[in-house]
Amino acid sequence: MAARLFALVSIVALSACSRGETSTTGDTESETAKPWAPEQLTSVNGIPAAAITAAMQTKLAEDAPTTIDREQWSHAKALYKAYGSKPLWLTSKGLHEGRTRALTDAILAAHSDALRIDDYPIGRLAAALAAVKSAGTPTAEQFAEADIMLTAAYAALGEDMLTGQVNPKTVSQSWFVDPQEENVDSALARGLRIDALDKSLTTMRPQDTDYRGLRLELDRYRKLVIAGGWPKVPLTKSVKPGERITPAVANALRARLTAQGFEIGSASQPDSGRAAAGSPGGTYDRSLAGAVAQFQARSGIVVDSVLGG
Repeated sequence: MAARLFALVSIVALSACSRGETSTTGDTESETAKPWAPEQLTSVNGIPAAAITAAMQTKLAEDAPTTIDREQWSHAKALYKAYGSKPLWLTSKGLHEGRTRALTDAILAAHSDALRIDDYPIGRLAAALAAVKSAGTPTAEQFAEADIMLTAAYAALGEDMLTGQVNPKTVSQSWFVDPQEENVDSALARGLRIDALDKSLTTMRPQDTDYRGLRLELDRYRKLVIAGGWPKVPLTKSVKPGERITPAVANALRARLTAQGFEIGSASQPDSGRAAAGSPGGTYDRSLAGAVAQFQARSGIVVDSVLGG
C-alpha cells in the first residue's frame, strides 16, 4: 500500500511540474477534433531516435511486465504496430508534456468512474517518468521505458473506459452487455489520433444519461462517507404504521430517509415526531411509513413498512 501511495504522489508531482508548460490540449470543440501524429524524430534531447526505437523493440519483444496483464500488453504492442513502431510520447526535446500530463491526470481521476487505480502500472510508470525527469541527459533505454509505460497505461485505462473493468458474467451469468461496435485496438488508435488527449479520453467512457447519473451518485456517496456516512437510526422493536415510536427514532429515521432522497409527506412532521405531555413517544404515521416502503422497494426487500423486529 505504501508503495502504491508513493507512486501516486510521484505522478501527481510530476504532473504538477509541467502545469505551466505549453500543452497541445485545448478547450474548444475545434481543438478537440484537431488531429495528432507522432513526430518524425531524428533525435530526442540529443539521443538518436534510432537508438530509442531499437530499445523499444527489445522491450516489446519481451513478455508482459509483471505490472501489466497480457491483454493490456497486447493492446500496447498493437498501438506501436499501428504507428509504425514510432515513439508515441516523445518530442525532439523529450517527453511530450501536454499529452503525458493529460494521461496521468486521467489515471488519477479514474476513481470517478469507479475504476481501480491499482490495476494500472502506476509504480513502474512513476519510476520511468521520474528517471527521465531527473536525468540530465536520459538514455535511450530510459526514454524507451517511459514511452512504453505511458502507452501501456493508456491502453489499460482506455480499455477499461471502453469495456469496463469487470466482466459482467463474473458477477452473474444473467448479465449481458452489448460489446462495443469498434474493437479495442482500433478505438485506442483512434483516440491517440486526437490532439486534445484529455478530451479524447473522456469520450471513451459511456456517453448515455444513465452512466452520467451513476457517476454523480458515486460522487455523492463518496462525499457522504467523508462526511461521516448516513444518519444513524437507533435500534427499535418491531413497529407497524400507526403504532407508537419514540421521537429519537422518528427524527433519526426522517433524517436518514431524507438524506437518501426519499420524500416524506408533511403529515409525518407533526405526528411521528410529536410526543404528548407525559408520553414517551409519538406516532409512526402513514407519511413516514410510506417513505420506509419506498426504501424497502428500492432495496429489494419485503415491502411492509415495518420498522425493527
